[in-house]
Amino acid sequence: MRDLAYDGTLIWGPVTSEGIYGINLRGEVQFELEAPVRSPSSIAWDPDNDYLWTCGTTTEIVSFDTDGNVYDEYNSQGL
Repeated sequence: MRDLAYDGTLIWGPVTSEGIYGINLRGEVQFELEAPVRSPSSIAWDPDNDYLWTCGTTTEIVSFDTDGNVYDEYNSQGL
């Protein structure tokens, strides 16, 4: 796991090359989502929209909700 985000209830982290997990403060997995990008390495919580944002080293930046619905995609333009 390279990064973590906290939404006020759960800690979110990209754990596998295709999975993002939401765990409670006792370390129990509450959500397991398919990542909207390949090999996610970064994650952030957007409290204004109740979205998670994620990206991989060479992927676009994507926002999605805790049901896995994708909302926005931004090309990282090779950054």
